[in-house]
Amino acid sequence: MVIIPKGLLEKLKKLLLEAYPYEGCGLLIGLKGMKTFEVQDCYPVANVWPKVEERRKRFAIDPKDFLLAERVAESKGLSLIGVYHSHPDYPAEPSAFDAEYAWEGLVYLIFSLERETINDFKAFIWKENKGFEEIKVCLKNGEGGEACL
Repeated sequence: MVIIPKGLLEKLKKLLLEAYPYEGCGLLIGLKGMKTFEVQDCYPVANVWPKVEERRKRFAIDPKDFLLAERVAESKGLSLIGVYHSHPDYPAEPSAFDAEYAWEGLVYLIFSLERETINDFKAFIWKENKGFEEIKVCLKNGEGGEACL
């Protein structure tokens, strides 16, 4: 299960809509339990896929950004726990490209969007020899309550 503060989810949506019509991306910082990923912050990064015209369906994160995000997470007593990215004009389902570059042990939040609207978002984990597995998302409100989607 992924637990994410409602305010942080809204921030992710805003960042990804700003990247439209290209795929937006970033890293997730938080705590990883046996069966949970508790997202506490995000580390937005630029999509550095080499061919700009292909950024509508592809994204890449500079390895330096992974290192910087890990340092930020460690300074807060947290860990790098996942990746978020958008699928412009495409469902919130992992693509073959996503599967090719997925890392085991990370959570992936994928957002489907069109122009000024987020249509859907889902969370997945990658399991070797099994592929992506969808996992439940729970939103945490400011009072400590949760609502699972």
